This record gives sequence, C-alpha cells and structure tokens, in this order.
Amino acid sequence: SIPNSVISIGGSSFSNTAWYNTQPDGVVYLGNALYEYKGTESWDTSINVKEGTTQICPYALQSCSGITSITMPSSITTIGDYAFSGCRNLTSISCDAEIPPTCGSSTFAYVDTSIPIYVPASSIPNYKVHESWKNFTNLVRNDIVDSGTSENGAFTWLFTSSGELIIEGS
Repeated sequence: SIPNSVISIGGSSFSNTAWYNTQPDGVVYLGNALYEYKGTESWDTSINVKEGTTQICPYALQSCSGITSITMPSSITTIGDYAFSGCRNLTSISCDAEIPPTCGSSTFAYVDTSIPIYVPASSIPNYKVHESWKNFTNLVRNDIVDSGTSENGAFTWLFTSSGELIIEGS
C-alpha cells in the first residue's frame, strides 16, 4: 500500500515486480495514479481514466500508437514527463479538470496540437495560457451535446448539456 502522502512515482518503478506481473493487460493503476498501459493496445483504443485518479505517471502511455482518445476526470492534477509522447494517433483529449493539470517535460511530444481538447467552458481561458496546454490550438467546451451550421453558413449553433443554446454569426 502506498500512502496518500506520496506525490510522484517514477516511470517503470514497478516494472517486472511480482505485483506488476499479476496485473491484467490494459491500464494499470497504482493507488490514485495511472501507472502505465500494460501489453499492446489495440487500434482505436479509447482510454477513460477512472474517477479519483490524481496523476498520470511519467511515460505511462508513451508511444501507445493505438490510442485515439483519452478522457481524464476532474480529479487529475498532474501529468508526468513524456506521458503521452509519441501517441501520434490521438484524435482528441478530454480533460474535466477546472484547473489545467500541470504537465512534465515533453508530455505531449509528437501529439498533433490541432486535435480538439475538450475542457470545461469556464476554464478555456486558463488552458489557453497555461504553459502545459497553450500550444493546443483547438480548445473546445466539453458540455456541447449538439451543434450545427445554417445552410448558408451565416451562423453556427451549439446546444449545451445545461440546456443553453448558443448562436454565433449573423
């Protein structure tokens, strides 16, 4: 058992231990941390980080080329060095954290910075200026349940999960 006072676990700290070898293939958790992906992910894998997870360890999903999307809960506060580096086939990231998670070095190396990053609407300004997230150019509010464009393209509309209708354009 690892106490809650532990704030960081290095990448591969438990690889090839008796504990690790008994873990099933897939996402491996160590307490409140997503430790790594064990085995080979299949193509078009979506990762839904479990609620209550506070950190994603360094190198946790590095070079997992089969991962196409990842969803992180509001509890995420830290994402380690190189955690998503080389995940070249990511097509979207969703992060429900109101405060942008702090990321280590090269966390998103080789990830397309134009993919949609879904975050809470009120937090978009914070993500835009946060050192770890500011290079992403497509920040999108995560509460959109439907959207569309008028036939003539003059306006777009968004419908949110709270029942708000947003119309943009003329």
